[in-house]
Amino acid sequence: MKDIVLTLKDVRVIVPAAVKRGENVNLICQYDLEGDTLYSLKWYKGKREFFRFTPKKEPSLQTFPVPGIYVELSMSSVHKMKNFNLFASIFCFFIVQSYYKVLSITIECQFYTGGWIYLGESIYTCYMKSNEAYTNGRVTIDSIDTAHRGGKTNYDVKGFISLNTKTIEFIPTSLEKVFKNLISIRIDNSNLRDIRKENLKAYPLLKGLYLYRNKIEVIRVDLFQYNPNLEVIFLEDNKIAHIEPQTFKNLNKIRVLMLSYNLCKDFFGFADTREETLKLIQTIDNGTCISDQFTSESFITPNVIKTNERFEKLQENEETILESLRKLKNQVEKLTVEIATLSRQQNNCENSCMVSKVENAIKESFRCSRESSNSNRG
Repeated sequence: MKDIVLTLKDVRVIVPAAVKRGENVNLICQYDLEGDTLYSLKWYKGKREFFRFTPKKEPSLQTFPVPGIYVELSMSSVHKMKNFNLFASIFCFFIVQSYYKVLSITIECQFYTGGWIYLGESIYTCYMKSNEAYTNGRVTIDSIDTAHRGGKTNYDVKGFISLNTKTIEFIPTSLEKVFKNLISIRIDNSNLRDIRKENLKAYPLLKGLYLYRNKIEVIRVDLFQYNPNLEVIFLEDNKIAHIEPQTFKNLNKIRVLMLSYNLCKDFFGFADTREETLKLIQTIDNGTCISDQFTSESFITPNVIKTNERFEKLQENEETILESLRKLKNQVEKLTVEIATLSRQQNNCENSCMVSKVENAIKESFRCSRESSNSNRG
């Protein structure tokens, strides 16, 4: 027997013939179930689904990111939903983030076409007074008009995230005049090339700086002079060829440095910069001869590995567990599965290959230990 698909009866879609840029619109779909149960109702823009209602699932209302469309779930029902800002062209998009809520702002500009990304029910919308957001390639946001929802204010904004692709060449100027409590800045997948301490001077509260997948070539030794509270720095996938260890020396709170997929070949000395707080330096695929990942003693407990004559002291911050095992030729006195577990937590499951090799080394050490024990008994 062939499967039978039953469709809705008397379906009628009501949409406006035209709408001005930035206006709200209602999209209505009317239908007759004839006493049956609805399985799902979906809305599409072209071939891309942006709204779904499935009454038997939780949550029953879902939205999906489609450029140019934001769906307000609180105004949506089975038949009707309200769409914000059906933009057609020329917009520059950013996201800002508070401690507990992800909010959004839209900045109208001259050189970029894009669309909303749905981030939740709390939306924070800002429009530029001027259509010109770029001046000589520099992003300026001095003249933002803000429209707050949910009782939010500029003081609630803790993070800045750029959604632009290949458009930003400099960290936005005057951002601190609008959002005075920023603790996080993220600009990725763009054209950042040169960063100077003056670009970061206005953000003394900054804790997280995420500038991965750009074209940064130089990290100056005084870059973080005015950012003593930095805890996490992501500089992955740039074109950085050299970083002085002293660059991070005055960052007393630094915990994580992500430097993978650059051109650096020498990372020696990093462990001495902030050994009290630094937990992780990742340098995968940099052409370096030393280990891919440096870990602090938090991940290798004291007296776990027995060194041979060539290694009087294991340098935890300059070697991966795997590299340590290789150099020590598996001269293991005691090695537990806890190390592999900590390694997995440290890598956040992203470097499963290394974790697997560590686990294999652990199994091998246990096997050798059992064979040695059996041999002694024999």
